[in-house]
Amino acid sequence: MLNDCCTTAAIRGESVCPVCRGQVEADRAERAAAQKFQRPVSDLSKPTRELVRRGALPLAEAGVATRLTRGVAVRNPARRNLFRLLGIYLPERQAREVLAAIHDYKWIRAERAGCDIWQINAPKAPLAAAANCWATKYLDSYLEWHGLQAA
Repeated sequence: MLNDCCTTAAIRGESVCPVCRGQVEADRAERAAAQKFQRPVSDLSKPTRELVRRGALPLAEAGVATRLTRGVAVRNPARRNLFRLLGIYLPERQAREVLAAIHDYKWIRAERAGCDIWQINAPKAPLAAAANCWATKYLDSYLEWHGLQAA
């Protein structure tokens, strides 16, 4: 059902699309910000350092810098999907609202037409076509209503 490479990658939990390499800079920025909140082993007290060295205290519990996992990479999925569809960043909560509105709009327009007009008009990216159509009609008023600007 989803043919958009970036959407498919996001569903699989990948932070960067392997096809078009979308979101590379955002992924790097998130990783750099996450690393600022971790400390090296040398900052620990001597007893704690010894416990970590012996394996009695896991690195995560000691707050030591460890290799980043996919948990950082999959934050804010709605925000990322909205960026892939429309090229704008909104806060996660508003991005979820916009995506829900886009899906509703896509469904209602298809129901009124009696067939999946998005699949007919844009077979490779029907959701992107619906998103662009929705944005043309409603995005400005939505942003004005919430007092936001597209980043």
